[in-house]
Amino acid sequence: MESSIFYANVYINNISTSNSIPEESDSSFNNTFNFPAGKLILSWGNGSDTETPTLGLYYNLRVGLTPGGHEVVSGVYGGSSNPTAGYFGNMMQRKSITLNRPDLENETIYWAVQTIDTGLAKSAWSTEQVFEITQSCTEDWSYGDWSSCVGGQQTRTATDLNSCGTEVNKSTTTQSCSTGPSGPSGPSGPIIPPEEENETTGNETGGVELGEDNETIGDKNESAIQQICVPFDLKCEVNNLLECIEDGVEWVLKEVCEYGCEDGKCKEEPLGIELIYLWPVAVVVLIVVVAIIFLILKPRV
Repeated sequence: MESSIFYANVYINNISTSNSIPEESDSSFNNTFNFPAGKLILSWGNGSDTETPTLGLYYNLRVGLTPGGHEVVSGVYGGSSNPTAGYFGNMMQRKSITLNRPDLENETIYWAVQTIDTGLAKSAWSTEQVFEITQSCTEDWSYGDWSSCVGGQQTRTATDLNSCGTEVNKSTTTQSCSTGPSGPSGPSGPIIPPEEENETTGNETGGVELGEDNETIGDKNESAIQQICVPFDLKCEVNNLLECIEDGVEWVLKEVCEYGCEDGKCKEEPLGIELIYLWPVAVVVLIVVVAIIFLILKPRV
């Protein structure tokens, strides 16, 4: 009975050039915070390496609440038998990331990046970036007069005197209106009919003293609250979902819609693959099936 023979080979690396340590990113650091959406956006520039081209480099990120910390994003990587599951860092070849972290508002974060080459050599951490997440700009909106009622709608201009670039506290700039016999009635309020003909002589009507043009002297309908919307109605304005407050005199921000707003509600997250792009695949599959059936049913000579 023949015995099995096993061989072991030992290879010697004759290459004398060693893999150099890559250089960390040193520019193009950027950090912003989207307060309405509660999202932290970080980005950084390219690292560099002697042997590996820029497009072949990988990156590792850490984000903490203390200097050198890892409380938000851990920069500890590796420990897996699969190189794509850790040895090339937690960012792979990305140079930006968006974190959904509304809890970081009014916090100070500390973050840095490492560069990793294809030989798995890693650089030192980049210069630590310090970012205070505070909303330093306070909106100060100034509004113009409402326009005439045209087509059941009035508009007005709105200007943020502080130019914050946000619209969190911006009031509505459009409202519905109606036109009565004596002109526009204002925002969706009741049309006040003309005064009935005075049955009394002089300028007294029912004991209420009237001035010129039958206007009541004193308060002129100051107690009549003009509604601009139906209480608790919803509407879209750009990506903001607005809700009419209980007394119907103002629209307030209810929610910021990440994927857009339509028909008084936020749109759902779109599918990764639109069904319209699947029909060419269906055509190819159909052709293959028909060809297989034809070959099976084809009479043999």
